[in-house]
Amino acid sequence: MIAAVDDSLCECEMGFMIDGCFMFYFFQSTHATTHCQHVAKNIDNTGSGRAPAFISSSCGRPKQQQAACSHRLQSTTSDNIVDHQVWTFDDIQDFARKEGVELSKTNLGPAFRTVARSTHNSSKILGYGEGFVRPAGKILHLDKMEVFKPIVKQVRKENPDFRGGGTIFGVGLLFGYQCLLHGIENGCTEAEFLAIDDEDFQHKRLVRFYKNSGFKIIKYVGEDFQSIPDRMVWGGCGTLMRGNIKDDLLPLWSSLFIKATEREKNKINKV
Repeated sequence: MIAAVDDSLCECEMGFMIDGCFMFYFFQSTHATTHCQHVAKNIDNTGSGRAPAFISSSCGRPKQQQAACSHRLQSTTSDNIVDHQVWTFDDIQDFARKEGVELSKTNLGPAFRTVARSTHNSSKILGYGEGFVRPAGKILHLDKMEVFKPIVKQVRKENPDFRGGGTIFGVGLLFGYQCLLHGIENGCTEAEFLAIDDEDFQHKRLVRFYKNSGFKIIKYVGEDFQSIPDRMVWGGCGTLMRGNIKDDLLPLWSSLFIKATEREKNKINKV
């Protein structure tokens, strides 16, 4: 399957991670908004909502804006990690609430799902992530992380406390972090996902995005005979990426949240 990441401040959805984390579905039409709400309803009512995951185009943004976005992403990994401090579940919950986001997690056996909702209206599902803990190897398998951009836009208008997730990676980083904590709780040392290769340009963007998020390229899963086992696991072709949860991902992502908190404190002090 796919993983994608939210890049909401860059006005694009990438598919966690992350906007999923994920390749995230980029919805542009009013019909797509209805589709978002339908998927969100399935998540709420059945716990088994599924939706395709894609990475968006640049949506007609000026090249200068795209370049600025790329520079901000690249700068995240070059900054020093703040004291190697790792946030707990309570830390990320408190941070998310200040951003107007309520996080929740459900799990059944090795499978899990994390959901991000607006604090002003719990029916507004901003995004979700899901996966499972592999029984062998203690690897956190990130199957899908998806952000619903039309709903995010609605919440921006309706909820004055909502600020997009606090970092350049947007809402996806919040519930993505929760996924990583779930992996640590279950003895996982590494997280894996497949950056799906549907289109060459989109695939390159997705891989670059995840590298800037702390993941490393393991190999390309192609159409060849040797890739059959991986294709059976992930359901498609793409670049397999992996990150050490405790040593790399959690400290890096924590540092982004800490810096966002410090920026907000500085703004308040100036006022």
